[in-house]
Amino acid sequence: MVLLDAGSFLISALLLLLIVMPLRPVPQPIEAQPSTARGVLGLWRDWVAGLRLVKRERLLLILFFILGVALLGDSMITVLIVPLVKVLMGGGAQLLGWLMMAQGVGGLMGGLLVGQIGNRISPRHLSALGLVVTGIVIFAIISIPRSILVLPIMLVGGIAAAAWFISSETLLQMGASDQFRGRIFGTFATTSALASLVGMGLAGMLTDLIGLVPILSISGGLYVASGILAWIMLPKPEQAQPNRPATADQELSPYRAPAN
Repeated sequence: MVLLDAGSFLISALLLLLIVMPLRPVPQPIEAQPSTARGVLGLWRDWVAGLRLVKRERLLLILFFILGVALLGDSMITVLIVPLVKVLMGGGAQLLGWLMMAQGVGGLMGGLLVGQIGNRISPRHLSALGLVVTGIVIFAIISIPRSILVLPIMLVGGIAAAAWFISSETLLQMGASDQFRGRIFGTFATTSALASLVGMGLAGMLTDLIGLVPILSISGGLYVASGILAWIMLPKPEQAQPNRPATADQELSPYRAPAN
């Protein structure tokens, strides 16, 4: 298994070598150029500059909020997966491995399914559905932790997780122009890490106070809530209007939001 894991990194490195990059970098506005500051201060400035860009686009602002809620729930289940297996399921390392394998297989299947149905179901609906199903999966697992159905449930969870993650990435790309896309994704990565740290910290502190099952229930509830918010708040493509004079890049994005 260790060799397979190491081989996956080697394959990823080889695939990166196949990416074709332009010989000359595209000129960027001053606001989009990376900060020359170093260390924590430079990271803070870059993150704040990225958040300013996010505030300009309604789609991006809504996505950051929705995914922040989802990642709070995700970090809770991530940090408590071992206690879940040991305490509720009565298993050990072998059972944990089977669960992770089922989730991984589901993720692969989900990636293939999203590619097949992506043209028929909008990213907005697919993201909302994936988030809600992921939350339901968590509730199902803590309801029947010792059932043989846990493995297929985890498989479904992997499919749902792939659906909402891929759809959310698609929406982020739709909402960001080419010249700012790198900064937007960097800002999202930093925001995701912060949300995950908060969720892990809360899970660690509150589990001893209110118990394992309530915290896992909160995790599932955050997923369901984020899915409902995605269904309600994400704009429909046909409702979006350009908020500035159209450019070639804007014409490719159906999610440009109206100016406030």
